[in-house]
Amino acid sequence: MNPLFPSSLHTILDRHPADLSMMTERMIRFRGDFLREVDDAWADVVKGEALQEEKAKRVGKAAKEATQEMRRMVQEIFPKLGMSILREKNPLNRIYRDLETACHHVSIQAE
Repeated sequence: MNPLFPSSLHTILDRHPADLSMMTERMIRFRGDFLREVDDAWADVVKGEALQEEKAKRVGKAAKEATQEMRRMVQEIFPKLGMSILREKNPLNRIYRDLETACHHVSIQAE
């Protein structure tokens, strides 16, 4: 079982192992890029230095890229989940809507 995906997705994604493998690799790569930028910026803050504008921009850019990639992956998965995903009480529907909202917030932030 892949810890990066909710367990309720595994039944469906197990039918699409190539998709799952590709998405996992993409998710790990973008997540790693984002965390490296955060760690780099945070190291300066821990030393008592002010956050440099360039580092703040790199964190923002990495966050935006990771968010956009996660959104693309979810949009690839969504049609494979079947009609039950459309039910408002389906937890994956709620996760999808929350993700869309978060992506919009990240997308509209100033560069």
